[in-house]
Amino acid sequence: MKKNYFKLIFLVCFLMSINSFAQNTLIAEITGDPADITGWELVNDASVDGEEVVLTTNNMSQYGAIYYNEAYSLNQCAKWSVEFDFRMYDSSGEYADGLAFWYIDTPPTNFNEGETIGVPNGSNGLKIAFDTYDNDNNIGGTDNPEIQVGFGPDFSEADPNNYLLRSAVIPSLRNTNYQHAEIIWENGNIQVIIDGNIVIDGIPPTQPGASNFQTGYFGFSAATGAYTDKHSVKNVQVFIDAVILNSNNESITRCDNNGDGFEVFDLTSVQDNIFVDANAGAIYYPTEEDAQEGNTNYISDPTNYTNTIAYINDAAYIRVINASGCYSIAKINLNLGTLNLLNNSIDVVGDCDNNQNGLVNFNLTDFSDSFVSTVSNYDISFYTTLTGAENNDSSSLINNNTDYPVTAGTTVSVYIKVENVTTGCSAIGEMNLQTSQSPQIISLLDLTDCFNTGQSLAFNLTVNDVNILGTQDPSNFNINYYTSQTAAENDSNAIIFDDQFTLNTPGCQTLYARIESSTNSSCYSVDSFQVCANTVNLGIPINLNECSPNTSPMNFDLTQNESVILNGENYNLSYYESLTEAENAQNAITSINNYQALNDIQTIYVRAESTTNGNCYATVSFNIETSYGGLTTEEANLLICSEALTATVNLTSAINQLNLTADENIEGYYLTKIDADNLQNPISDASVFKNTNAKEEFFVRVENSDTSICYAIYRLTITLENCDIFIPDGFSPNADGVNDQFEITGLDNSNSYDLKIYQRNGRKIYEGNSNSEPWNGKFEGYNLPVGTYFYVLEIKTPISKKYEGWVYLNK
Repeated sequence: MKKNYFKLIFLVCFLMSINSFAQNTLIAEITGDPADITGWELVNDASVDGEEVVLTTNNMSQYGAIYYNEAYSLNQCAKWSVEFDFRMYDSSGEYADGLAFWYIDTPPTNFNEGETIGVPNGSNGLKIAFDTYDNDNNIGGTDNPEIQVGFGPDFSEADPNNYLLRSAVIPSLRNTNYQHAEIIWENGNIQVIIDGNIVIDGIPPTQPGASNFQTGYFGFSAATGAYTDKHSVKNVQVFIDAVILNSNNESITRCDNNGDGFEVFDLTSVQDNIFVDANAGAIYYPTEEDAQEGNTNYISDPTNYTNTIAYINDAAYIRVINASGCYSIAKINLNLGTLNLLNNSIDVVGDCDNNQNGLVNFNLTDFSDSFVSTVSNYDISFYTTLTGAENNDSSSLINNNTDYPVTAGTTVSVYIKVENVTTGCSAIGEMNLQTSQSPQIISLLDLTDCFNTGQSLAFNLTVNDVNILGTQDPSNFNINYYTSQTAAENDSNAIIFDDQFTLNTPGCQTLYARIESSTNSSCYSVDSFQVCANTVNLGIPINLNECSPNTSPMNFDLTQNESVILNGENYNLSYYESLTEAENAQNAITSINNYQALNDIQTIYVRAESTTNGNCYATVSFNIETSYGGLTTEEANLLICSEALTATVNLTSAINQLNLTADENIEGYYLTKIDADNLQNPISDASVFKNTNAKEEFFVRVENSDTSICYAIYRLTITLENCDIFIPDGFSPNADGVNDQFEITGLDNSNSYDLKIYQRNGRKIYEGNSNSEPWNGKFEGYNLPVGTYFYVLEIKTPISKKYEGWVYLNK
């Protein structure tokens, strides 16, 4: 807060003109019940009794004292005072010697009893004795009780030179009741006031050997000697009318952040550290001499003071004045603070963008120790712009400084602002965040070529560059090739002539590609591929067969053998009618998907040559064979017993007559051979064909799973006749070889039927069909008894008819 210092100077001058004493600083006291003597030392017979400090009890030969154990300057401005309550009483006869207040230059020792009233012997200083026993035989013309003041190394009422300032006789000085005493020292003059009455007012004479001193110890003492009295004090207060500074040397540091060597200092910012007395004032000066003199060369605005010499630490001085005109001088050191960074700018290489998200994140705090050695001593912040750092611009303040993203492949500068937490000085450094795109190997193709014995085979490895890069910008990356993974990982011994890598023998070699950032070689990717010098190794083709329905060779798709011949490799194939043409690559067959065979059996030659080297080739051959199918000499006949000339017949029941092998299967049933040859108009359901003639001819086309075998056509003749079925009315299963089974005649293998036999109670004891053995008179292996049994015969195909009746079983 800025103060009106003109008004302050006027106030000080006014107060100095008043001739009065003002107590302003209490430095020691004894108060309370019991008395608080903190900071005081009791000596010999002295003790605390309630609120009193009892210096002596009413016994002979006693002395006691109490003194403040910290030295104080009581002569600043030559003004101080002490107030206390005292009493001296309870004598058994003559009065004892009395009590004293003293201020001496050394810690008090050698206390005495009797005449010296307990004052420390040989101590230089001021002694005020409340003397109640007359030891001087009326030297000085006064009797006791009286008050005596002396200044020097000794105290003796009986001093023949009478170096004492004496009061009149004070009969009431010794009293059972407490009296209030004031001792006031001002510029060598002393006043002693008892209960408001001035009993001494003058300058005490100086004893031989007396000397002035700046600081000393004050206290009280008492002695009894040959008589008795009780001496005590209470409610002691010691005041010094001086300017007591909390500090006489303070420092203000201002940061010369702009580097011009000058800064503005608010001198009043440390004023409360120097003094807190509300009744005191202060004037600021540029030199100590001016402050001591208190002249008019004061600082008019101490809140806005600039050091006087560039780049040099300066000082100002404060003169603190109290109401009595006392003053003290304190120095204020004006320091120009700076913050020197270890580095003004650093380059930071970021991690690789391994997750391929286009960003590289930085923990900016990790690099703070590149600018200052003890990071904890500083407030550190980061900004995106230099002006933002200079002006503490929140819009450019980086909040996520532990995870700051930078676009991969770019370099971005950010600014670190370092501020000393003690001085407030700051400095700005630059961090250049360098990032790189992490490359990926998008794909790698194996390189193969055909090898001819006696030749070297050269590969251009760089053809894989485009596969490696994909859509990545080639200007951002470097690509090299290596013969080992270790070399690729360490980027050592790259293949120099990567467009002419040579293999001298057939086989494959594994190579390694390394793609790395052109700005950061630590960002890279490695993968392997193969270069292969292959001989032409062809698969063995199979012969091709086609089935002709006529007498002409068939057309063939020669490419049916292509995958077999290539055997997983990549060659250019061409087809020829002779080996010579294949060897010379002449007159290649053009219609390879629909080639008309020249003969029933013909050899085709295939030339397979490298896609990159037409002189590297091999040949292989296979046969194409035309087979002819048609009507066989084998026939099948079905006789159908039917009372009518039409019936629904099952053509498939003749399968057994064809004696087909496991490789043969019926393709279909046809009404004409032409249809069978040409696979047209097949009978949709041969199992329920409705026959309209007594005799009818069909054609059965049979295929073979062996494609080298052509199809065959069988003729099938169906004949309808009116056949009689004979069902016997009895049989005798007695194992004589005659009539041992229940056999029904008139049924043949063209018939499909079911036969069931029942006992009279309705229990079924036999069930059979056209594929079953006739009934032998048994049930579940046991012979049935003689008797009549009921049968049901149901014919299903080729005609449908039902017969029921009884049969007699006889033994």
